Amino acid sequence: MKHNVELREHLYSGQTIAISGVDSAYYPKLLVKELLKSDVNDLTVIFNETNAVYDPDGDVADLIHAGKVTRLITSHLGILSRNWEEYLDYVEILPMDILAFKLQAGANHLPGIAVPASYAKLYRTEKRFPGWMKANAFIPAGGEPMVFEAALNADISLVVADRLDPVTFNVGYTGTSYNCMDIARCSTHCFAEAYQLGPVGYDETYIPGQYLKGYVKSETDKGVKTNWEEA
Repeated sequence: MKHNVELREHLYSGQTIAISGVDSAYYPKLLVKELLKSDVNDLTVIFNETNAVYDPDGDVADLIHAGKVTRLITSHLGILSRNWEEYLDYVEILPMDILAFKLQAGANHLPGIAVPASYAKLYRTEKRFPGWMKANAFIPAGGEPMVFEAALNADISLVVADRLDPVTFNVGYTGTSYNCMDIARCSTHCFAEAYQLGPVGYDETYIPGQYLKGYVKSETDKGVKTNWEEA
């Protein structure tokens, strides 16, 4: 039987932390709160998007405003795009597909992915990333110029689970798992916030329990869209 391990036992300043979530949903609010209450800082955070408005109850943007994050790798800044320089030393904005593929590469222990140079030029601009294209360019056997995008890996990953087995730590999802599976597997230690606790069978398992170090029970019993500004 596995025993639950506290997240704070594995936190230290300077870590890279990958956090699940997309479109203001499926981010682990209680685990983000633990980060907020900890003494760690100088973090690199990988997160799909910093949401449209701020949620004072456990949001990735709160980590940034609290001064705990110095580097952010994301696909969308939201309203942080107005003043991110006040809080962050470095921001890397990647298309959502490239961010997902780089995480998948990390999850599968691959060095990275090859991207057509014509596509990479759309987001790796010379002004923002001087010299990057030339340093990473190559021409494969097919002849089309490509560039190498390194895989994304993390020291800690924080994900949500629709259902988590407290005995095996196996994780299951209802419908889509968003980006949880790759984020869980791209890190050294993964912690989950579970909406429901209970048996998760072999055929229901998306993330095997061996990838998890610990878990917390969410304050809600299902994922809901949060931190979204009504039209």
